[in-house]
Amino acid sequence: MFQSRKSICFLLFTFCTTIYCQSTIFDPETGKHYPISDFSRIEDIPFLLPDPDPKKYPPEFLNSLLKHCNDPMPSYIELFSKAWIAFKEMGLNESKFPNSFSFVRRIISSIRPLQVFHALLTGLVLTLLRAYITRKLYTKLISGVGVTPEISGKLIESGWKGFWFFVMWLFSLKVVVLSGRTDYQYPLCVFRNNIFKIGYFDIPTPPDYYWLYTLQLGFYLHSLWSVFFMDSWRKDSSVLVLHHCLALLLLEASLLLRIHRAGVLTLFLHDLCDVFLEISKINVYLRIRRGKPYAIHMTIANIFFALFATSWVVLRLYLFPLKVLYASSWGAYICLVGRENRGFLFFNLLLWGLFVMHIYWFTFIVRMTIRLVTRPLEACDDIREDVVDKKVDNINLCNHKTASETVLNNNHNHITTTNTASDNIDSSFIVKQIKRIENNNNNNNDSHTNKTLTNGSTCISTKCN
Repeated sequence: MFQSRKSICFLLFTFCTTIYCQSTIFDPETGKHYPISDFSRIEDIPFLLPDPDPKKYPPEFLNSLLKHCNDPMPSYIELFSKAWIAFKEMGLNESKFPNSFSFVRRIISSIRPLQVFHALLTGLVLTLLRAYITRKLYTKLISGVGVTPEISGKLIESGWKGFWFFVMWLFSLKVVVLSGRTDYQYPLCVFRNNIFKIGYFDIPTPPDYYWLYTLQLGFYLHSLWSVFFMDSWRKDSSVLVLHHCLALLLLEASLLLRIHRAGVLTLFLHDLCDVFLEISKINVYLRIRRGKPYAIHMTIANIFFALFATSWVVLRLYLFPLKVLYASSWGAYICLVGRENRGFLFFNLLLWGLFVMHIYWFTFIVRMTIRLVTRPLEACDDIREDVVDKKVDNINLCNHKTASETVLNNNHNHITTTNTASDNIDSSFIVKQIKRIENNNNNNNDSHTNKTLTNGSTCISTKCN
């Protein structure tokens, strides 16, 4: 009797567990079950893949691959050789891993309106907040700090970007490292649980990942708007528009496909470089205030440019390929080969294209560094890319040198001078010459308004251009 009751209880438990598991999906990342929507029950069935063919992918072979998830960081040679193996097998093998546009439609259908609303709201709040800060600080920077209106706008822009890049980097540091996760130490494991099942898109994103993605999406939406309506137009502004669009595409696609662990690791290795760059630009803009040069700002600018260049090499040219690209290619191979590859080619092409862009931009950093060392008198203006406000941008104080200017007004017999001098000019001599010009102007109102006094290679112009 007791045995029969025990058997009945076991059967009931098995039946209830089976029904429960069929109505929910287990998330290994959080260790929780989540309900499967009726929509997913219908739409996900055509996209289920069969178990790996034991003849092509023996279980022993697949298990041996998983043992490599904790392998140390590779060399560049190992990266390229193993990435090529992964591309040949998973990205370029249409017979084994066919791609389907219908699956793209399924991804698009999984977009959650609330998540889109949060991203749009974040972008709107950032835009309104920046407009408010600009209105409050614009005139104060001009009158209090002593910069031109053009420089005031650029200071606010760089300060704003630098602040939010730093906030987002701290957020990603918390998610990737300080949370206790090991994705930075063992990036090959980030794709281990990305196997499509019924209800795959019903699994919610962990809250810290979700809000970091929301902040990033909102910031790039705001940045895309700002390029046209708030920022100073630069030579690379059109490239920035493309960059922001691709960033939004990558962020949203990685969030929908639940590869947010690799996405946040990518963000963690990128945002810090921009912080150093914006601080360097701020000090370049502050190098002249009220017509007076401040050498300390150029020193700080050069220090942070060195940090920017160093972080670019370490984070984007070393750690990014050997962690993120290695994980997106070889890591996906050892975790998913024979079972899943959807999104492999799309994300790898974009990520490797991003790496090529890093190499391309690094050539400009090298050229800039060479000019800072060999021709410091000309290098500081090259850190900016503005195509407007040429009169402001042509002020070169890298060599601590300014031009002596004297403006004569015959109608009012008034002279306005800009108190500047080159290091090799005797300032007392300049004062004497200016007084002589004033006396001549008082005695003869018909004298020329543009009189130039030259001593050696230095001239004093009586009219500002």
